[in-house]
Amino acid sequence: MSTAKTVDFNSGKENVPVLPVSDFAATISVESKDDKSSVVTWQAGYYRAYPNNLKPGELPEMNNDAANKAVEELFTGGLNNIKAIVEK
Repeated sequence: MSTAKTVDFNSGKENVPVLPVSDFAATISVESKDDKSSVVTWQAGYYRAYPNNLKPGELPEMNNDAANKAVEELFTGGLNNIKAIVEK
């Protein structure tokens, strides 16, 4: 039997030095596969920080690559933490 639990998050205001994105929204879903395993899906939508106010190359720490890398690191750390907690 499959049971799904979902958490949605929409940020009001990002802390750009920490996560260089704007309009960040994410959903984390957990679906039971059987008595011993589940699948966690974490999806997000966002723009790089200050998407309308910066010219490409103006602030390299605020470009698309920096935004994608920061979100990937957030997801990797978060998913690894979830796994560590449930495997205790």
